[in-house]
Amino acid sequence: MSVPRAATEPAQVGRERLLRASIDYFAEHGIGDASLRQIASAIDSSHRMLIYHFGSREGVLEAVVEELERAERDVLNQILRQDDRPGRERAWDFWTHVADVVDFYGPLYFELASRAMRSSDLGGPLRVPNIDMWVEALVDLWKQAGLKPSQARTHARLNLAVARGLLH
Repeated sequence: MSVPRAATEPAQVGRERLLRASIDYFAEHGIGDASLRQIASAIDSSHRMLIYHFGSREGVLEAVVEELERAERDVLNQILRQDDRPGRERAWDFWTHVADVVDFYGPLYFELASRAMRSSDLGGPLRVPNIDMWVEALVDLWKQAGLKPSQARTHARLNLAVARGLLH
C-alpha cells in the first residue's frame, strides 16, 4: 500500500527543517555529549520528533554527516559540469569553496573525523565508503583535465589526502 503524496510531504518538510537546524546547531556548538533532549531543546523541537525522523541521537548525527557530504558532492558535481573551463581551474574552484565553508563546518568535520579515527560508530559515514566516493569524483575531475585514468586515480587519492590534511 502506498502512502498518498500529500501525507508524506509535511513529514519530509519537518525532517528537512530538523536536519538543517541540527546541522547549524552542531556546526556552532559541536557534538560533544549532548543528549537527544538537549539537541531537541536547542533546535526548538522535541526529542520525540527527533526519534520519529531519525530514530536516535546517532541517527541524527548520521543524517547530518550524510547531508553535509551530499551537499559537498552536489557542489563538486556542479563544478564538474562546467565544460567550458579546464579541469585544473575547476579543481581550484572546488578547493576555494571548501576553504570558504571550513570556518563554519570545519570544527564539526574535525569532531566527526576524530570519532571516525577512534572507530566510534558515529564516525562510520566518514570511513571507507566516504573515501571511495570522493576518490571517484576526483578521478572524474582529473580525467576531464586530460590525465590518463591511472594518473587521475593517483592525483585523486593524493588530492583527497592533502585536502583533508590541510583542513586538519
